Amino acid sequence: MAVLTSNPPTANGYGLAIYKADGSVLTDFTNDYMLREVYKVTFSSISNASDVSIGTVPSGITSSNSIVVTTYGGASWAYTNTGYITGSDLRINPVKGSGTRSGSATVFQYKDATPWLGSYGLQIWDAAGANSILDSESLVWVVDAQGDLSNTVGTGSYEWARYGSDDYDTDEHASRIVLLLPDATRYPVTDTIAVAVRSSEDQYIIQPYIFANSSGYITKIVFHREGTDEGVLAVGTISYAILVSPEFYLPGAPASDGASYGMEFWNNAGKLTWSSTWKQAVMQELIPFNEFSTGTTGNGSYDHSTGYDGVIAPTLFELGEYNYRSCASKSRSTTVSGLDYDPLKCYVMFFAGQGRVEYNKVALDGSGGSPYGTRVGGGQHWQAVRMKNGGTSVDLKMYRTANGPLGTPTGSRTADSSHPDGHIALVRID
Repeated sequence: MAVLTSNPPTANGYGLAIYKADGSVLTDFTNDYMLREVYKVTFSSISNASDVSIGTVPSGITSSNSIVVTTYGGASWAYTNTGYITGSDLRINPVKGSGTRSGSATVFQYKDATPWLGSYGLQIWDAAGANSILDSESLVWVVDAQGDLSNTVGTGSYEWARYGSDDYDTDEHASRIVLLLPDATRYPVTDTIAVAVRSSEDQYIIQPYIFANSSGYITKIVFHREGTDEGVLAVGTISYAILVSPEFYLPGAPASDGASYGMEFWNNAGKLTWSSTWKQAVMQELIPFNEFSTGTTGNGSYDHSTGYDGVIAPTLFELGEYNYRSCASKSRSTTVSGLDYDPLKCYVMFFAGQGRVEYNKVALDGSGGSPYGTRVGGGQHWQAVRMKNGGTSVDLKMYRTANGPLGTPTGSRTADSSHPDGHIALVRID
């Protein structure tokens, strides 16, 4: 693995640029966008087995100009990235578990003009004059918390530990660490948050998942990093950032970068919607995740899109051979090129999609019967992103973090798997 290099933005000499308190450029908005909140809704008592509508987005907000992030709890855990828009319908598709969910979903617009801006207020457009970047009526999300995760390898909650440790480990595996939030009541599931992750080296960044307690507050975030069959791989530094709406701070204000100058936007109701001094995430690239041309096309009960899922099913073990890798579902990657982002400051946010494909373990003799009934392999696969080529491309992958469950039929795709979909955003956070 290689240490990532810097590709910082420079001002082009026209339009709007944000300078930080130290005088360096955060963005000049030539190709960058902001996370503009345009719609939010809360919901309760949604069945985990339901793909269900939770609201109607305003006219002009569509799946082609907006993305969704959700946070919800119930059954002692929460999950993000399962919201999506179809037509004007905002929907969630709970992934797994018993009981019901309660939480919130927030819609971000990333292109086109804000439909309800009207004939008043200020609006900033991109260099092509095609898409709105900032306006006085949309709330721009800010960084609430930021930090580095420990590089210690061990078995505790605050150390990277092996994830998926059966006797016959095959293909990729991962290590994991649990971030326990210091304030157990800071993030209610009715107040959507977004989690962004970066690495100092060109390893895969794997989608994190979020847990909430029975009282409806987010208490911990589980992160994964690349691993090996032999043990954990602790290379480089994994960093995180938690983003929230500026309404999260009412009646106060988000933290600033220390500057005493800059620009602010206020809406028609007298609410501060954006400040150039806020610690914020600048969206440098937004990439659809449903880009795979290999894998399987078989969908289960929880898929809401079609196409290849980037995962190849395991093959049955043949007696007399010792190729246990044939018992593992295989991850496949795809490369997205022609990008322009700063790898050293780039965080990955996973939006508006599912992204967990799972295969049951395989019986060594193909049947699960004695004496060759040991089951191995299968696999759990999550969305992952790797920075490449100095900021000109990335690899998307359904990274295999662990072996699969003991389900039947052996080697089959589980019914609660979900096709990788939605988007990943590459955001610059200084």
